[in-house]
Amino acid sequence: MISLYLMLSNEPEINEVINKITNEVERQIDLKKDGKDIKLLVTRKSIGLIKTDFGEFYVFHFTVNDEWQDYLAIFKGELDENLQPIFTNKKEVLFRIDSGCATGQLLLDKTCECRDQLNLAMREISENGEGLIIYIPTQDGRGKGLDFKLSALFLQDKFNINNVDASKLLTKDDKIDVRTYEGVVSILKFLGIGEDSILKLETNNPLKKKSLVENGYKLVEMTPILIPPTNLTKENLLAKQNWLGHLNLVPKEKHLPKTNFIDKLNNAVRISNSLVCCGLDPDLERMPDEITNGKNSDFFTVLNFLTHVINITAKHVCAYKIQKAFFEQLDNGMDLLDYVISYIHQKYPHIVIMLDSKIGDIDNTMKAYVNKWFVKEGLDALVVNPYMGEEVLDPFISNPERGAVVLVRTSNPGAATIQSIMTSGGEELWRVVLDWAIKRNKYNNIMPVLPLTQKLEFSELRKLIPQDMFVLFAGYGAQGGKLDGIQEFLNKDKAGFIINSSRNILYPYEKSDKDWKSKVEEAVINMKDTLNSIRGDVKNEK
Repeated sequence: MISLYLMLSNEPEINEVINKITNEVERQIDLKKDGKDIKLLVTRKSIGLIKTDFGEFYVFHFTVNDEWQDYLAIFKGELDENLQPIFTNKKEVLFRIDSGCATGQLLLDKTCECRDQLNLAMREISENGEGLIIYIPTQDGRGKGLDFKLSALFLQDKFNINNVDASKLLTKDDKIDVRTYEGVVSILKFLGIGEDSILKLETNNPLKKKSLVENGYKLVEMTPILIPPTNLTKENLLAKQNWLGHLNLVPKEKHLPKTNFIDKLNNAVRISNSLVCCGLDPDLERMPDEITNGKNSDFFTVLNFLTHVINITAKHVCAYKIQKAFFEQLDNGMDLLDYVISYIHQKYPHIVIMLDSKIGDIDNTMKAYVNKWFVKEGLDALVVNPYMGEEVLDPFISNPERGAVVLVRTSNPGAATIQSIMTSGGEELWRVVLDWAIKRNKYNNIMPVLPLTQKLEFSELRKLIPQDMFVLFAGYGAQGGKLDGIQEFLNKDKAGFIINSSRNILYPYEKSDKDWKSKVEEAVINMKDTLNSIRGDVKNEK
């Protein structure tokens, strides 16, 4: 407890602070709603400081003379002498609008993801160093109220239906989301976040940006707030996607436009101005302490790491190659894999996604693989092992949307034991496999794998491989692969191949490094620049 002497000696300062935090401050805010000029009275009632698993946050209690009345502004950062937030970066203000959910956030009901969304937003703001959440406790049940929400939950359980359908049963006009956000805009203006600020809005609901845009705010991006679906939330999330226009975060059949594999790859190369393929091989033992020292499960730790890496590298790569084995070793790892695929699709749909599981089997098994990874997950390519023969490529030969990345010659040290066996025709086995793949490349959707760890005659191979047939080179970086002579493999478009790197991009830092993100970015940019220096005069597509 503070001593009486200390209180008396600091009485003027204490009184000044008490006056600042207890005196209500009112402001009338001008803004627009549906094209009309309106005024809202905003009152700052009180200010406090909370200490959470995600760090310290200032909490402002506001009232607004609108239909929602009560608001909390949860702020990470510094305050000025007038107790106003100080944003050091107004060009990218990390911001979330969060509607109250008593059942999920207070009572920990698992049929919604509201608590996890709020926690994730707080964590990301804490990692960013500053940011703001405006929380609206009276918007429970999408603005219809707690009683409405409880009734919908009862119907969900009674009739085994999703939340959207249950909510529709309780209304006569299908208006199950009546939330408005002009009060949020008025609080932003009160806090000094004007139209000169650019917001990075964390939400899955596009309607939340309407009032912001109407009142002059610019969005640097609308980024999903991503919580992996569970058996209890998946149907609700799908319903919100299908009926309420929320972002597509749950994999579903044929939810992506059909695109020829080679066309998509060429497009990704142009947009990123890059021949870099980033391998996603999540290894918990190599991730930074900042990521692994928290209280999250392995699932959320890996998810946090990979979403950061994807956001850092996306503008510098044309493809991601996901190594399935690293996911299979985790509890619920396949759910995590589905989620990572959906994340890339949602945020960076132009980037090619390949799954490295080295599959190759009989026809009905290949059909099952194709149904899972192309039809349900929307992948662009699978890494396949050709040694089961024709059945391996049959699903690809007739469909240009599906890419087959064929293991021809690989980068591991022991590969020659099998791949360099001399055949009866006098050729090494890998050359026979290469010729086999080339002859079956009817739709130019087959991409052979070759190593950078072995000395190959690139000019000779380029003559054998058609100009418009891409090659995936493996072994760059941690495996010691060299780029000597790789320029011989460029086609007329100064492309024709991509190079995969996993460990060099994912883990170019010490685990204790605080600036690990900048080192990941530096690693991928260095690789991109190295390859572009070989390509010559190439430019980004704007």
